[in-house]
Amino acid sequence: MKKTILILLFILAGAGLMAQKVKISPGIKLGYTLSDLTPDYTDSTGNTTSYSLAGGYRIGAFAVIPAGKDMMVQATIFLSRKRTSYKHTLTSPPYGPPSGFLPFSYIELPLSLLYKKPSGEGFFYGGGGISPAFRIWRDYYYNTEKFDLGLNLVAGYQTQLGFS
Repeated sequence: MKKTILILLFILAGAGLMAQKVKISPGIKLGYTLSDLTPDYTDSTGNTTSYSLAGGYRIGAFAVIPAGKDMMVQATIFLSRKRTSYKHTLTSPPYGPPSGFLPFSYIELPLSLLYKKPSGEGFFYGGGGISPAFRIWRDYYYNTEKFDLGLNLVAGYQTQLGFS
């Protein structure tokens, strides 16, 4: 149900914006991610697993759509490869590896409302929004959520040529 609602919102927003004959600026993004699982886990036999931040990457495409004189909407789609590191303290079988990384892959659909302020030949921008994510792959047997909803913050500078 959540997927259906989000997809419909993206379609309706896109249809409304396309009807206004606005200039849409596309681009690509590549970035670094930090991920963690919470909470730490202790099973009935006393085995514990603790998690900590680990790096991953993401790659995607975006479109920036004007939404007034000083505002714009940025819609993005990412393929995100996230990881978390783990450490087991095992007191009973099965013993398995004592530490390592757990990778997860998600499709993320961040939608941000940005404020822009002209400066020199370009402009500074900043804002935030929601970031729904759908897990498409996971390693091992760890039961992570198939859907994740987060918040995002965006800040940067864009030159007159469109680089940011």
